[in-house]
Amino acid sequence: MSIKKIINKISIKTVLYASMVTFSLILSFFIIPFPDSIRRVLFPVAGGFGMIFLILGAILALLGKREKIKCQRVLYMITGTAAISVFLFTILHNLFYALAIVFPKTIVLFEILHVSSFMISLVIAPIIFMIGSVSILFLDYKNSKTSKNN
Repeated sequence: MSIKKIINKISIKTVLYASMVTFSLILSFFIIPFPDSIRRVLFPVAGGFGMIFLILGAILALLGKREKIKCQRVLYMITGTAAISVFLFTILHNLFYALAIVFPKTIVLFEILHVSSFMISLVIAPIIFMIGSVSILFLDYKNSKTSKNN
């Protein structure tokens, strides 16, 4: 079975809910104060959830392109892109940090790039993901309420 056929069978709501649950699990890893011994064991699990979050974000962005209502299409694509951005900008942060060490003459440029990538990865992209998810849920609730009244 090809990937396109699998993606066609997946509901966009299922992908959204799965990405929200995955995001909550990743966030709980960083918020809950686990002892260090448990945290070391759970770190690979959190990394696995990060990869799942990346894949779900890509699927969400791809499925979002098919939405008929423009507002929902944009929100799904932004939410999926925000999920992808967390992983992408984490990689860029590490790359720019390494380049700042390797090329000390251009350290100012790479420091700016690595700090901005860090901020996008850990602050801006998760906030955009949460705003997009809540906005989609709100629009769905609003649309379901108006369809019941008619």
